[in-house]
Amino acid sequence: MPHVSVVIHGEEASSDRRIAGLAAFLGLCTTIINVSQAPAPDASRRSSDCVVVSARSLAAMLQDDSLAPEFASELFQSTRFVLVYGITGEETQTAAISSITDGLVSTVIPFNASDYCYQVSPDHRDLTGEFTSLRFGPINVQTDHAFVLRGAGVGVSNIVSIHGHPFFLRLQRASTSLFLLACSEVVDLDALTDGTVTARKYFSHLAPIMMFLRHVFPNQTWHNRVRCANMVIDDPLLQKSYGHLSYSRLLEAMDQFGFSSSIGFIPWNYMRTDLAVARLVKERSDKLCLCVHGCDHTAGEFATKDVAELDRLTYLATQRMEVHQKLTAVPYAKVMVFPQGRFSSASLAVLKKHNYLAALNSSVVPEDAGSAHGLTVRDLLFPAMCKYSSFPLFGRRYPRNVEDFAFDLFAGKPALVVEHHNYFKDGYTEVAEFVSQLNGLSPNLRWMGIDEIVMSTYLQKTALPDVIECKIFSNRHLIRNNEAATKTFRISKHDSSNSAVTGVEINGTAHAYRCEDGAVQFSVDIPASSVAEVAVHYSSYSQYRPKPRNQLRHAMKVCVRRYLSEVRDNYISKNATLLSLANRIKNMGRNA
Repeated sequence: MPHVSVVIHGEEASSDRRIAGLAAFLGLCTTIINVSQAPAPDASRRSSDCVVVSARSLAAMLQDDSLAPEFASELFQSTRFVLVYGITGEETQTAAISSITDGLVSTVIPFNASDYCYQVSPDHRDLTGEFTSLRFGPINVQTDHAFVLRGAGVGVSNIVSIHGHPFFLRLQRASTSLFLLACSEVVDLDALTDGTVTARKYFSHLAPIMMFLRHVFPNQTWHNRVRCANMVIDDPLLQKSYGHLSYSRLLEAMDQFGFSSSIGFIPWNYMRTDLAVARLVKERSDKLCLCVHGCDHTAGEFATKDVAELDRLTYLATQRMEVHQKLTAVPYAKVMVFPQGRFSSASLAVLKKHNYLAALNSSVVPEDAGSAHGLTVRDLLFPAMCKYSSFPLFGRRYPRNVEDFAFDLFAGKPALVVEHHNYFKDGYTEVAEFVSQLNGLSPNLRWMGIDEIVMSTYLQKTALPDVIECKIFSNRHLIRNNEAATKTFRISKHDSSNSAVTGVEINGTAHAYRCEDGAVQFSVDIPASSVAEVAVHYSSYSQYRPKPRNQLRHAMKVCVRRYLSEVRDNYISKNATLLSLANRIKNMGRNA
């Protein structure tokens, strides 16, 4: 069983607990061993292939007269992989690092300039994954340091550097790979966030440690084998053109530059599709698909906490999409994109009851939660945020900082890009450039439809030679066995309300399951090079009732809003004078 030994000396520090917690989060067994309390040095080397130790503990070990002088050198020589983390310019730490590197590291320096960047090596993709070759910043001057080396050194690999100095490096010494990380902090997985995780904020005290642990245990850590992406374009009708978007030109661009898209289709428009465009979309389902974008697309319609209203909206949106599919033969993914990015925690529970696969949004913070959302780093490192009703909410980003998409892919998330028709006002050069950057992040990146992305996004790790453990997030998944032999897949889906589970199916056939420890659990044998379709069924009911209100008045308001939006997108957005005037009027209204 994969095992990580966290070796400490003296009092256990928060960084020691955090790095053990991160290893456990990745699915590894961890043991914290205090060598200052262990009478025998062998206690620190209990047949572990992997040892992690802080620079603070390492310095204390080298100064401890009760330990044999050769203790530290034996530790590093007898272990295949060692990570020394938390390295700063403190004098005893610098002396310790210099000692274990035979003087290669002369000193450790801090940075005062906040505009320095991280530069990830192009030569170690097996370690750096989607971050390979990226340059981004600024660095965190409060925590980040760098090494000054005496000469190039033999067996030295500079993995990440800052301003030309090594920040994260590897030294090969005989049978031991020694990794050094010059960052004073280790991520706290239980720390509260602002609802986002960005590369600039978290890279230095999270990604290198994950790189190391995944390098040591590539199959035994939780990982998503599929790297996938999609561009979601919100709002447009299926007509020859909408605003700056032309479907024929979009398809040409997707073929030329190698990407695929989803249209966030507003269900209110279900009777307004151009059948010629519908045929085009249907014929090119390999590149283009639909998902559900609200219902009427009124302001904050899914941000309400009124469950009956949410149920009505979801029911009506689904019925409209079903009618649209019958009229046009264009299928849709049962995935919700919230209008204006606004939603309530209750809306996720309602979508779950209506058997939606997932939701997509630029923000994963419910409007009713506000600053008290309680989302931690741990919550946001999963492929989908499942804090509310155990329903998967996938984050998406605007095409700006490619390093954040690298962070998503590195963490096992899909790369979901969001845009509107205005993105294409100057043609398709901008999207071509960004798609090229995304495709460069991973040689295995696959552009898929939204439903396939949701069903292909899960975590797995090898538990035993013939057993693979899986964590799934949606109610339907395609579990792939890419191995050359049959494997047993132990599948688990966290569910805070597993009493609502009514059954599990494998390839359409009822399958045994159990609900334990807040999760739906079951096992299935999947033959070599095969795929199993897994479905978890929930008790589904609708509280749908027509609202006792002036339906005509409401319908007229929605109609006016939709047509005004189309006037804005189709005409005003294309005229600089009208657009400037509209923006001034809008700002006057805000300031009134």
